[in-house]
Amino acid sequence: MEENAGVRPGMYLAYRYLESGDVEKARAAAENDGSLSREQRGLLEVLLSAAEGNYPALYFAAEELLEEGISSAEQQDCVEELHSFSKAYLRQDASAAEFVSVSGEAERGMQVPEKISSLIRQCFETENIQETEELNDYYYLDSQVRGGGAEAVDPSDVENLCQKYPFSQDILKLAVKYYAEREEYGEAQGKAKRLLELEDSAENYVIYTDVIAQRAYAGDVQSGGDAEKEGLIQEAERLEEQAARYGDEDERRERLLNEAEARREEASHVDIYRAINFLEAKKPMFRDRSGLYDTQIAKLYLAAGDREAAKKRVHAILEHVDALSEDSPVREALMDVADAYRQTSSESESPVLKSAVREFVETQSQGIIQVQDGTINGRMADFVASVLKYDKLGIFISRVDTSGYPEITACLNMNGEREGRWGMSGEFYADDFEIIDTQYKIEDFELNADASKTGVDIALVMDCSGNMSEEALEDAEKAAQACAEDMDTGRQQMAVVTYSDEARTLVSRTNDPESLIYGIHQSSRGGGTNISAGLQEGLDALAGGRGGTKALILMAGGQDGNEEAIDEAVSRAVSEQTAVYVVGLGDAREESLRDIADRTGGKFIMADSSAELEDICLTLQKYIVNSYVLTYTVSENAEADSRYLMVSVPDSQISARRDYAVSGGGEESADTDEKGIRPSGEEDAQLLSVSPGAVSAEEAASGLTVTVKGTGFQEGMHVNVGELELSEVAVQDENTLTGVLKGNLSTGACRVSAQYPDGRVGVREDGLRVFRAGTSTGVRIGGTVIRADRIGQTAEGVFSAAGNVLINDFIHFSGSLEIRALDLPEKFTLNSGRITYLGDRGKISGSGKLYISYPRAEDEDPNYAGLALEGRDYVVQEGQVDFTVQGMETELGENLTLRLPLLADVTASSAVLDTDGIKIRGREAKFSDMADSMPEGTDHSVTSRKEKTAVDAVGRGAAASGAEKSAEASVWTADPRAGLEILIRQDNISAEGELSLEEGGALKLGRIGLSAAKLKLDTLDEEQEYWKLEGTLDFSAFPELEAAAAQEKRAVISSRYWRLDKVEADVELDPEIPLYQGLYLNGLSLEEETDSSSAPEEQQDFWLTGAAEGNVDLFGGLNMQVSENMTDWGRLGAFQGTATLHCGEPSLQIETGLELLGNELPDVSLDLGTFGFSADARSQLELEMLGMDLGGEAALHLESSREQMDMRLELDGYLNCSMLNLNCQGDMVLEAGVRFDGTLFSVGITENGREHRLWYQDNGELFLTDKIYCS
Repeated sequence: MEENAGVRPGMYLAYRYLESGDVEKARAAAENDGSLSREQRGLLEVLLSAAEGNYPALYFAAEELLEEGISSAEQQDCVEELHSFSKAYLRQDASAAEFVSVSGEAERGMQVPEKISSLIRQCFETENIQETEELNDYYYLDSQVRGGGAEAVDPSDVENLCQKYPFSQDILKLAVKYYAEREEYGEAQGKAKRLLELEDSAENYVIYTDVIAQRAYAGDVQSGGDAEKEGLIQEAERLEEQAARYGDEDERRERLLNEAEARREEASHVDIYRAINFLEAKKPMFRDRSGLYDTQIAKLYLAAGDREAAKKRVHAILEHVDALSEDSPVREALMDVADAYRQTSSESESPVLKSAVREFVETQSQGIIQVQDGTINGRMADFVASVLKYDKLGIFISRVDTSGYPEITACLNMNGEREGRWGMSGEFYADDFEIIDTQYKIEDFELNADASKTGVDIALVMDCSGNMSEEALEDAEKAAQACAEDMDTGRQQMAVVTYSDEARTLVSRTNDPESLIYGIHQSSRGGGTNISAGLQEGLDALAGGRGGTKALILMAGGQDGNEEAIDEAVSRAVSEQTAVYVVGLGDAREESLRDIADRTGGKFIMADSSAELEDICLTLQKYIVNSYVLTYTVSENAEADSRYLMVSVPDSQISARRDYAVSGGGEESADTDEKGIRPSGEEDAQLLSVSPGAVSAEEAASGLTVTVKGTGFQEGMHVNVGELELSEVAVQDENTLTGVLKGNLSTGACRVSAQYPDGRVGVREDGLRVFRAGTSTGVRIGGTVIRADRIGQTAEGVFSAAGNVLINDFIHFSGSLEIRALDLPEKFTLNSGRITYLGDRGKISGSGKLYISYPRAEDEDPNYAGLALEGRDYVVQEGQVDFTVQGMETELGENLTLRLPLLADVTASSAVLDTDGIKIRGREAKFSDMADSMPEGTDHSVTSRKEKTAVDAVGRGAAASGAEKSAEASVWTADPRAGLEILIRQDNISAEGELSLEEGGALKLGRIGLSAAKLKLDTLDEEQEYWKLEGTLDFSAFPELEAAAAQEKRAVISSRYWRLDKVEADVELDPEIPLYQGLYLNGLSLEEETDSSSAPEEQQDFWLTGAAEGNVDLFGGLNMQVSENMTDWGRLGAFQGTATLHCGEPSLQIETGLELLGNELPDVSLDLGTFGFSADARSQLELEMLGMDLGGEAALHLESSREQMDMRLELDGYLNCSMLNLNCQGDMVLEAGVRFDGTLFSVGITENGREHRLWYQDNGELFLTDKIYCS
């Protein structure tokens, strides 16, 4: 077909389909035309998005095209106008009036609003498309094939057009596609041959041989007239005749039938091997710089069943991808595959790799034979992804023995290729490994090949239940056969077991591959999934072996609900030291199967499809036979009980970790699924992230600064990325360091390790990803934008984001995310450097840590996040995360736990992510862990004294009082009307709402409580932040305040900032309450206010200061009769003075003035604490009391406890007591003591070393004179 003004047929088809309102077909036509320029594709994306009313996608497509520039001024104007419509839709442009009318037209049912249709016409007119009869006929055939499918099109219409345009390759390609979809492979092959006659090109050779491969894959074998095929089929018939002579149970019958099947299979592959020879002859002599020939030959080997030959071709293609010519149609797609391969670890799920492979195969096959289930191209995509996934070097730790601790013995299992060699035991030595045990590198260790490998017995346990499809069972048989063929007959033996409702041994343990293969093909499908029976039968098959290594490879494609029976079988495997390696498929229960492998020291792999079974089983077989024994002695940090072992092969950038516990010799799984919103932990020697998370190889070679986040950083750190050590390392704080990365790095995932000055080691596998060129891809689903180093499609409506994942430009994710688009536009394109719209609804999931990085507070007006988190990450969720996207809101889930450091733990009823942040609707809050959530060692220059000392004081107060922390903290419930809303933003965390303390709960400040409390707060408005706490004072922790505990006293504490910058308590006590015997309080007003920007001081408490009022009556609570003249001196009168409340001890100091029998005591200090209260005063006194008179300079000290009160009066003056016949002058001491139960009231006087004492009865009278004495 002739080109028309530089416009290929795809542009014409797209315009015609848009003109008719069929956006889906327009998009397909544009995508199938590989000759369109980047600008033309960008323009079509804008017009297609506009036509289907996808205004968010239109916004991003127009934004990108305008940034890149448009050569036509007319098209520039059209795109700018369409861009303004999309901005109005997203409310980014106030001038939305015209857009409203345009969108209204769409709502009224028009296919394309007239305004947009007019702009589309204007854009196409500038392309100067001249319609021809051939273009029109091409559009007709294309619309017929795409409209009703191949079955709806009359073959005569296709043939007429082929005859009318005998030299049109576009029409011929469409004809090949048409006949292939109808499974009329003979006609398809004829049209493909005609293509080759028109142009002897690599692209046409691919189409031609694709039809041949698909024909064989579909079982359409025609032998008429072909002597080679007929000879093989006749041989098969002869073998079948021989087999008929034997009975069904005769082994010879089955062997002959198997041989006959092999001959028929050879016949079906004759055309494929001819095609291979044909391509080998046609491809360039020295190197296939297009990549098309070698890829096609690999595909043909796969179609012929020769996976090993296909695998070698695939690896060769990837190894020489850089040598492909710049104009190779598969160069970019193949480089994407190579990148994804280098960034994938062994056996790990890699949607990015799978997506890249799929796109590569689609590009190579040109869309003639579809990449889908049931086609050779679909099989090719699955095969390549599986080969690349399971052929990489892998390692895992199957066992850690702590019985001789501190000596550790561990079993390591290896798999895969290393530098072109299979990872057999003799190829790895101690210097290949790096060993870390619980933060410390182990320098002295021994590594030996497992002596038990002198004999290895393996039972292949195959699921033949009805849960396995015919294809899955066939693939399982191929996998088992591959294991038998790969067996080292000198030291390995195998058995074959199948199970469904029951289990049976098809082949007993043997080293004869032929016997094993024969037995494998005796399996039949049907029945239930009795996994426990399969395990027991497999263990029976291994019984009585040679005493070496024993293992099961269990394939399971369904679920077994009999957990008790499975547990019994697993316990038996453990006792018989038999590891179970498990392959899951289909709807198998992953958790249950993983548990089987973990408990027995095996490994679990979940297959994406049955096409992976062969690669997985071969991988597991290698793990079993390639094992090592690692021995070392723990010398550093040996006292820790919960530990981990990390084994790495640095040159290959692989590692494995296993957690274990010393106590009891137990082991722990490394898997965690911790949910909740909280600050990240502070484990020592931990690397959390590297920023940027991905760089290009060119950037690394030129040099760039990277930032590493972690814990416990110190001066003198050494950090390595791969084999490169960072230079100019600068430790910013304990959680952040920077350094310069410069040097040559291979593309792929790089290991980042940090050596601490004290010998500890922190490691982050896959810490940095290196790409061919810097990439930044993003997608938008509803109101959520996800950016990552790589985003690819893995299935219909399913995408994966991996590497430096960022959500809404402020939430980081440490793993890969799966994105399921529920409103996916019918056609779209993922392009590097742009945001692709995926619809308004979807689901997002993944396993990893979702977190926000807040900087450490460094100014004089720090916010909450900066102070409370101190530069640490704030973890939103960790473990498995699942979101639901509905338009502009994304549901993060329900019943999450939100930890607000220094404040509370909040249970959220809902959490919604939008463009402004994460909005939490709180249901309950617990404040008991406020002290625990304080970052340890908080001493930053902007941290106020309150923030550290308040927490320290609370801890000391609890210890001093002997109080134990309650098992269950008091719960605060959000007001049903006002509620509690928390907003987690990029720069801070804010809250607004009202909470009430649960009935019976109390908030404690030391031993002082606040019950029936309500909390109201609002920190959303930075200019008007406040919180207010009010409730009833609770003195129940003070036994001496029994009267006060029974009375309701209201108190209020409030602040204008999130911290306790100002605390006020205004309490009126009516009636007055007895704090201690003789001391009554009827009013208290307290507040605390401190300059938060001042440097911290070595303070040991947290206090409130203010005013107090009350009165002192020392005998007011005395349980004995005292004469009026005696009690007068005990009435020290009312007081009003300053008060200081220490919340941590707790204690209350009051500075006031009192009066003693008409003598002023101007400077009295009252100190109330857990011991009781005390008073101190100094004054000039003249008194008559207790049967004596005295005067002079006096220092008074009173102490009152729960049992008694004591007074000490140090006097410099005179004292006369007639009862004691005592007249003294000078220095003397007067002491009085009273027990409140009335059993004792004594007065003692000491002067010149002599003591005088007298006692009073409980009626206040003196005892008999013999009770008065002097010494």
